[in-house]
Amino acid sequence: MIAYVDALRLGEKHEVYLVGAPGSEAAASMFEEVYGIKTTFTFVETSTLGVENVADYIKALEAVRPEVIIDHTHSKPSAGLMNSTCVFHGAGNFTYCRKVVGISKIHAQIISHALGVPAYFVYGRVPEELYLRFKTTSDKEHFLFLARASPEKGLAWFIKACELAEVKCVFMGDDGLFAPDKRFVLEMYRKAKEAGIEWMSNVPHGVKADFIRRAKAVVVLPQYPYVEVFGLFALEAFLLGTPVITTPFGAPVEFAAPGLHAHFVTSVEELVSVMKQGAEVKAKPEELRSYALEIFNSRKLTYELLKIAEEV
Repeated sequence: MIAYVDALRLGEKHEVYLVGAPGSEAAASMFEEVYGIKTTFTFVETSTLGVENVADYIKALEAVRPEVIIDHTHSKPSAGLMNSTCVFHGAGNFTYCRKVVGISKIHAQIISHALGVPAYFVYGRVPEELYLRFKTTSDKEHFLFLARASPEKGLAWFIKACELAEVKCVFMGDDGLFAPDKRFVLEMYRKAKEAGIEWMSNVPHGVKADFIRRAKAVVVLPQYPYVEVFGLFALEAFLLGTPVITTPFGAPVEFAAPGLHAHFVTSVEELVSVMKQGAEVKAKPEELRSYALEIFNSRKLTYELLKIAEEV
């Protein structure tokens, strides 16, 4: 989604090529067909370019010379980690991926260490209009786990805490393609049902947004050594006026203040305590939305990305 947003926003003023793998979420059709947002850039599949090595890649792009190229294929050395983005400006001489950009400070540190190159960061972003269609509300009903069904996301903690706290809980996320441990998924599904947790899998955006805005908190609980390199769940929650509950393992500690926007927990017992108290924070729903619009403004952030690309 992030590469798509970058291409969408920069495409409002520049000629942009977004390079992505066939069928990837970077595909231009995704938002235009599903969400009705008009695309403003050219999407090019790597298979269309016929890229076999870096030299062929550069040659293919030199043939079209767009102003901005955003590479989100993940398969090349520059983008060897999920969610890292290669971006460069077409005005000068092409050198393959001069800048590698992460989506948080901790993500940039991980990229830099793994690839042995300097890394920049620009926080994750979404098309805000997808969320501003929905009103925030103070009428909160449930705790919403919003992530794929996998051990590192802390689903087992969530199910146990919901059972102990005796609160209304909902699971919403991928329990199929990107949740490869099928035995884990089946076991969590069984336990969730026994605990009275509503299990919803993947749902349309409108359904998801409605459940987020009516949640007492969105819950994702990264389990160390796994770290959340950004935390899209937090951005979605804030845009819809909802606080988050998470662990301190990842980027949310960079931008979510304890007690104001979020609760950070390090055990099931702490999670149960927060749930029993309703997970209230000082920021009101509209204040959470305003904070997200200020910190994660997609147009501002994509132009920060372009500025990085243009620097020598």
